[in-house]
Amino acid sequence: MGTRHLSMVVKGGKIRVAQYGQWDGYPGGAGIKILNFLKICDMNRFKKRIQTGVRFTTSADRKERKEFLKQIGVNDEWLNMEQSTKYNLKFPFDSRDIGADILELIYNSNEKIVLNNAKYFAYDGLFCEWLYLINLDTMMLEVYSGFHKTGDENSRFGNKPHPRTEYLPVQLLMEFDLNNLPSNKDFCLQLEQLNDELYLKNKTLIINLKI
Repeated sequence: MGTRHLSMVVKGGKIRVAQYGQWDGYPGGAGIKILNFLKICDMNRFKKRIQTGVRFTTSADRKERKEFLKQIGVNDEWLNMEQSTKYNLKFPFDSRDIGADILELIYNSNEKIVLNNAKYFAYDGLFCEWLYLINLDTMMLEVYSGFHKTGDENSRFGNKPHPRTEYLPVQLLMEFDLNNLPSNKDFCLQLEQLNDELYLKNKTLIINLKI
C-alpha cells in the first residue's frame, strides 16, 4: 500500500541516512522491518557502516544522474518501464521502492553507498505519514507520524506549518530503547493506539477551528 515514509539514521549529531519510501510505511510494514533489523544486527558493525560506508549525493552526482537520464531518452521527470529499469540498475539506491530495506543493504555491503538525502520530506506532515529514526547517539529508535495540526515547538523537526498544506512536520510519537526493544505486537499496538488518539485530537481541533 502507498504509505509514504522516511527511514533515518543519526550518528555524531548528523543525519547519515534519510531514505524515502513509497510503500508500507505504517508500523506493521516498514516499522516492523526496522525493528527486526535492529534486533538481529551487530550494532558495532552497523555503526561503522553508517560512519564510513555511506554518503549523500553531491552536485557532481546529481549532474551525472541527469546526464544518464538524457542518455536513456528521458526529457522530463517521467520514466517509462524500460527507462526506469535502466536507471535503477545504474543507481539502485535512488529507487522509491527500497524504503526501510536500505538499512540491510548498507549493513551487508562492503562498499561506499551513495544516497539521496530526503530529510526535507519530514517537514511535509500531510504526505510524510511515518518516520523511523535510529539515533545511534542516544541508542533510541524514535518514531514520528504525520497529519498533525498541533505539536511540540521543541520537536526535532519543529512545529512550523508547511506553506502548501498547513500541516506541521512529523511529530514524535514514542521512543524505544535499542537495548530493550518490544515485541512486534507491542510495537504496533503502542504506536497505532497513540497515533489514533492524536489523530482524533487533531480532528477535533480542526472542527473547532472551522466552527
